[in-house]
Amino acid sequence: NFKRMGSLNTTHDFNSALLQQPPFVLEKFHTSMIEVTDGYKSHIELNPNIYLIYKGEGYMTPYHSDVHTTPQITLYHQLSGTSIFHFLPLLVGLYVTEIGRSQEGGPQKAKDVLVELDQRAIGTVGVLNAGEVMMIMPYGSHGVFVPCVSSDINSSNNHNNSGATDAKLSTIRAAEFFITPILHKYHNLLSTNTNTDWIDNLMKLPDSDGAHLLTFEQ
Repeated sequence: NFKRMGSLNTTHDFNSALLQQPPFVLEKFHTSMIEVTDGYKSHIELNPNIYLIYKGEGYMTPYHSDVHTTPQITLYHQLSGTSIFHFLPLLVGLYVTEIGRSQEGGPQKAKDVLVELDQRAIGTVGVLNAGEVMMIMPYGSHGVFVPCVSSDINSSNNHNNSGATDAKLSTIRAAEFFITPILHKYHNLLSTNTNTDWIDNLMKLPDSDGAHLLTFEQ
């Protein structure tokens, strides 16, 4: 029973000789992704970690940006079920997650914020059904939802209005493509550069933003 449960980090490292034979569904996918990058390695490189992401009906992720590794383009291939992606500006999405997790806020407060964002036409929605592919660029934030199809979870079946299918388990295989110049730039900065001045100025606020922040805090 996978209701409201899932795994976002089931991976196979195709560069590791210590791991067992990968599932066929990932091995074939990895081969296809190598073919995609063939001849373009000066521009993109395939992350050797290939993901098998599965989520039960009613599951939702926090709003997040994929910053677990170097900036990347992610390719999602839906194998079964449905995934509903809700895209928001980066800080807006992280704010929704913070509100939902806080004691002062909680799920209802997060819902209220999402309703207001929808009324203001902020954000976009993408529905991914079995056999379809989605590409996510390395900016912005997104939350992923699996629609409820069981009568004991959602008797109204309102998910049908979103284009969702009636499979109870959403399964995705995913690959990440690094932008080669960016990958090498940060690899060199982090592994060989002893001068840390670049870190101090990485996200430095303009003076005008600093003044606005000071006013807000007061």
